[in-house]
Amino acid sequence: MTDRAEPDIPQEVSDSAGADVPQDADTRSTRETSVPMLEVHAPHESIHTWKSFFIHIAAICVGLLLAVGLEQSVEALHRQYEREHLRASLQQESEQILRDTMRVEAAMNSEIHWLQQVDVLLNSTATGSHIVATLPPTPTDDFDVPDNPVFKSAKASNQLALLSREEAEAYGEINGLIDRINTAYGHRTDAVRAVLEVQRRLGIALPNSASSLPGTFDAHLRGYNTLAGLTLAPEDLKEMLTSNANFEISSDEFLYWSRQARGAASVMIQGERNLHNIEVAERQFNIVH
Repeated sequence: MTDRAEPDIPQEVSDSAGADVPQDADTRSTRETSVPMLEVHAPHESIHTWKSFFIHIAAICVGLLLAVGLEQSVEALHRQYEREHLRASLQQESEQILRDTMRVEAAMNSEIHWLQQVDVLLNSTATGSHIVATLPPTPTDDFDVPDNPVFKSAKASNQLALLSREEAEAYGEINGLIDRINTAYGHRTDAVRAVLEVQRRLGIALPNSASSLPGTFDAHLRGYNTLAGLTLAPEDLKEMLTSNANFEISSDEFLYWSRQARGAASVMIQGERNLHNIEVAERQFNIVH
């Protein structure tokens, strides 16, 4: 009798059974090590009608307008802050210019009066015995040359655009006066040097250590006082009279433009911004001293 063979075990079952374990292990490993990603997508709703299209366009435009409006609002607030800060700084500068010009006027009045007295004495010496009489004491008033660094800085950085046209013109007018003041002060400085040169040639100048603070009647010029009792040659007296006259002229020029700036600043600090009114105010202190 023929033995019946054992039925063959299907290879697929064996393979499947053997493969089940590693497949489950791989699955578990993947689940343990992978983090599901959250994906966000813009809605892709189909636009089927013109109405839907225009609604989308309107939504985009509104969003853009809101963004631009917010940006412009922030910029406007920032510019408003800068404008108010600049106006306050210019107001303080005008007040300082007014104080400085008043001190210049007091100092120059004393200086010019003293130079006129010296001129009288030198003329008397030239027509008399040529012996110099005692000169009056030299003035000691100090001052600061008016300046406007705030305006100049704003102009250099294009901040004047923050102001109105009337404001910019008004402060520009004072700036022009400040430039003239500095020019006149330079002329006065040149005249002082000329006087010192004459004193050195005559051997009456004081040493350099006697110099005073900036903005005062230069202490070197106190060498004038050493003239007392000296007998000067006619050409020396003539040279001193010439240098003294030039000194007086330059001091008067410095005083004139300082008074102009004083007049402008006096109405500017009160809020005047009309250019014509400011120009009228410039002449209010130009009195004969």
